[in-house]
Amino acid sequence: MGEKVLLPDTPHLSITLQAPIELSLTLPYPIRFTIRRLARGYPTDSQPCIIRWNPTIDAFSPPSGLVLLRHSLRNGGGCLEPIPVNHASGDPTGGGEDCLIPTGEDNQFWWELPAPGSEISVTATLPERYYRAINQAGGSFGPWGVYMLLFPGAELGVWDWGAVREHAHSGQGVKEGGAGMKLVVPGGARIHFTVVRFSDRRWPERDAYEAEHGFERANVAQREWRDREERKVMANRSRLGLSSPVELSDRMSGAPHFTVAVKGPVTVKSYEQIRVNLEFTYHGITGADGNLQTSTARPVAFHSWAFSGQTIP
Repeated sequence: MGEKVLLPDTPHLSITLQAPIELSLTLPYPIRFTIRRLARGYPTDSQPCIIRWNPTIDAFSPPSGLVLLRHSLRNGGGCLEPIPVNHASGDPTGGGEDCLIPTGEDNQFWWELPAPGSEISVTATLPERYYRAINQAGGSFGPWGVYMLLFPGAELGVWDWGAVREHAHSGQGVKEGGAGMKLVVPGGARIHFTVVRFSDRRWPERDAYEAEHGFERANVAQREWRDREERKVMANRSRLGLSSPVELSDRMSGAPHFTVAVKGPVTVKSYEQIRVNLEFTYHGITGADGNLQTSTARPVAFHSWAFSGQTIP
């Protein structure tokens, strides 16, 4: 569903997706959806508009649910295989009725886009049915590999011109079709991720907790358990004196000479997961006098996990 199907005298919206590049089958996978209003060159560009957009309905359920595909090595690679997702158990209800906009802080997924250039963002976690589809896709080879989630496009039935406060206090609500027609959100936005198997030990209470509280809540609880375990590791490092920086004088003769640069975002929002990159530079070999000797340098291999701190007991 591309931009060619945009209807006249409707707002022009675009959607982008942001998510981690790795997915664990036992941890939540947050996806950030950003809807941005673009200019169309119509007089209505000067009017605010409101939409009701709920990721549970509009991003994870048919007909606009994210499409799951897997990168395949068949025919020389480069192919994408669609992976069916069973939405039967997770298909939500809602959408067609007249909808009153609440006047309190809970917006019930009502959003206002006052002018071209404005945007709204909401983060939601991937539902359990997508995890099931990934698990089933691997067959005897396992689910590990690279996948893609594709937004196919959507038609929003509940929207209208005007500001949220105007509709909230009018008591009239917003009718199906809003200003008389569907609002098209073009498709094409996508994210790629790799399904990974973490090597750390399994949460001992995972099975019992999941049986009582369900898969998605168990993922959240396992993430909290992992965080607690990481704090224990860091506390143990500090107790053992391992958190002290390595000095230049600690370099050993004949050992490779590395420097490491840590790079990441300048600002971090509380609802976002961040990825920190470590850049390793191999300069050469440390000589007997402690100075760098580039003339004797030769190729070297090392495990990057040695810098993560997770191998410290």
